[in-house]
Amino acid sequence: MSYKLYAFDADSTLRVCTVPGQVCPNGPDEWAVIPGVAEKLATIDWTKAHFGIASNQWGVALGFLTEQTAHRLLMALATTLLQRPSPPAAVQLCPHAPEAACTCRKPAPGMLLALMRAHEVLPAHMVYVGNQDSDRLVAERAGCAFEWAWDFFGHTKDAWEALCERTKSAGRAEVGR
Repeated sequence: MSYKLYAFDADSTLRVCTVPGQVCPNGPDEWAVIPGVAEKLATIDWTKAHFGIASNQWGVALGFLTEQTAHRLLMALATTLLQRPSPPAAVQLCPHAPEAACTCRKPAPGMLLALMRAHEVLPAHMVYVGNQDSDRLVAERAGCAFEWAWDFFGHTKDAWEALCERTKSAGRAEVGR
């Protein structure tokens, strides 16, 4: 199906963190794009659809990075994937800790609703792609379609997880050079 808005979780959906023991990157040299992601995104006609990222970034609440840095890293990811700058509204992030009970932290729908408003898209015309149950739940709560990352990018779940692990390891080897 063709959508007017394709939105994605960031970590283990579009990118992986290459720092051992760290789930999300805190700096510009701490992530790598998962192989095949950019190629799949290149098959979408971006003149007829919008791109978005909605990502919980609890490292901000823990003080590992600032909200501005988290936003900059996600914007860099969007630019890398699409080979062009994206508008700032294309990236929505939740900087709050899990216990904050905010309206933006997945599975609350705040970030997806903000993306829909920014792009003037109804829920029926949006898909959210992610790798965790909270991603599935946020799509359900926002009223939009959902696809697992491995399905969207053409893999089985096991193959996707193995690809993510290989990408992390390869990224660590690059950093060690």
